[in-house]
Amino acid sequence: MWTRFCVAAGLPELEGSRGALVAFVAWMLREGQQNRTGYAPSSAGTHLAAVVVGLRERGAAVSGDDQAAARKALAGLEVRLLQAGERRGRSQAVGADIDGLYAIARSCPDTLACDRDKALVLTGFHYASRAQDPVMLEGGLGPWGR
Repeated sequence: MWTRFCVAAGLPELEGSRGALVAFVAWMLREGQQNRTGYAPSSAGTHLAAVVVGLRERGAAVSGDDQAAARKALAGLEVRLLQAGERRGRSQAVGADIDGLYAIARSCPDTLACDRDKALVLTGFHYASRAQDPVMLEGGLGPWGR
């Protein structure tokens, strides 16, 4: 995501300045997703933290003050979204579809891989996890990478 932003903004990938981080959070809320729609502010905050860590790991100087300025800008933009009546990332919970869970469990053949998948689906349902949460069980990013 940081790479897409840097290309769109014409910035070098190791640019970790206050201005770049503030522009990044604004870009995420405006068009940061792959489908060119904006992220929810909470997701943008998570991505900001990941970008800061990634920049520091690559040797870029990112100060705590610069990160704080980006978070402050994000909070201000979130207020603007709420004032405009736009609520992102706050969907209503889907009702429990027990029949659907049984159908998923019955559709899997009797293999070790399917036993694992059933366990992930049922555990994920029990803990109300998001679709990407089981991927994180793979030790970080899962088999799909970044």
